Amino acid sequence: MKSSQWDRTGSMTKRIDEAIIQMICTDIFPLSITDGPGFRNFLKVVAPKYVPKSRWTLSRSHLPSLYEKIRSRIINQLEDAKYISITTDTWDGDCNTNNTTKKETSDHTLLSVTAHFINKQMEPSFCVLAARSIKPDVNIHLLLQQIFNEFKIEDKIHAILRGGAMDTGSHSIWCQAHILTLAVSDGFKQIDGFTELINRVKDFIRRIKKQQSLLRDFPQINSFLEISERDLFKGNEVRWNSCYEMLNLLVSNMNSVNILAMDNEKLPFFSLVDWTMMEHLTKILRPIYNAISFLQKRTSSVGYIIPLMKAIELDLIIQPVALEFPRVRAAIVNGIKCRMGGWEDEAVLIIPTLLDPYFKMTLFPVEKHMQYKDYLIFEIRKQCPPIILVIKLMLI
Repeated sequence: MKSSQWDRTGSMTKRIDEAIIQMICTDIFPLSITDGPGFRNFLKVVAPKYVPKSRWTLSRSHLPSLYEKIRSRIINQLEDAKYISITTDTWDGDCNTNNTTKKETSDHTLLSVTAHFINKQMEPSFCVLAARSIKPDVNIHLLLQQIFNEFKIEDKIHAILRGGAMDTGSHSIWCQAHILTLAVSDGFKQIDGFTELINRVKDFIRRIKKQQSLLRDFPQINSFLEISERDLFKGNEVRWNSCYEMLNLLVSNMNSVNILAMDNEKLPFFSLVDWTMMEHLTKILRPIYNAISFLQKRTSSVGYIIPLMKAIELDLIIQPVALEFPRVRAAIVNGIKCRMGGWEDEAVLIIPTLLDPYFKMTLFPVEKHMQYKDYLIFEIRKQCPPIILVIKLMLI
């Protein structure tokens, strides 16, 4: 008897099974979605002959099968790459509630590992190698080596960019976006009354978001709706980039904010001193905010790190505009320099900057030029030894 395409192992059944598990992974749905009455009803309408699989079958059979399929594809891609750079970071669990304790937020930690490389088409590519749940006492270095071995890239690692102060157990570069974040925090500590001002800004935005009538009367402040609710919780520490976004929104809508505050006594009022502080802070933070946004793009390379850091220092300290909050500006620049200590001898940062025709040697002190030329010669010898031999023969 000929088997039907809708049998348990039929062709259409296999196609739908695979499509469902791909949908769950791509759109980050829980596996329990397959047990929901709405999903079951949907399948009855579009494929009435299909027999849905249980969550258990999907998690024990189809999910591992899809993982192996994707893993093999990634290994094949990485096999063609000569050099691979790694970015890795950890995230603690967060329930996003105001009454979450430190213990509750740190019980679950995730380690991510992403590989970056140039593919056959000479295009920058990346793929996530792992997103592993880890314990506080895990040996990160050992875990990374296991992941590198699993994907057969242990001998291809060019550079490792780590998030925060995590210990990878081997030479790595600290994430520059994280360095800037910590440096800005150093600057905030120099401002008297900063926390109180931010709390009033949060309170203003929180109250505005709850009053739809005000948003209708003042459509120009609808952008306040984009502020994350998590950043507006009382007692929650606000990320500095969220601080900048909130301050920038208020400064950009100063007239509307003042009118609303005068007409509604429940809304916080901002004095001239408050507005002056907010304007100065947005001016200080804007180049840093733009720099981090640029560094976080997939198309940004490590060769932009030194130029951006130099540009931030120029904007904060050297330019004539650097008059307001001098202690804040100095603290931020000092925080960057302290955390980037030793960058002058970091070949992974120096060489890409030298090779960029926009920069070359212009950003580096003269006394370092010979050392950096040696960096380039060393890399050329490593990559193309026959070329070096030919050049030497030509010079004899």
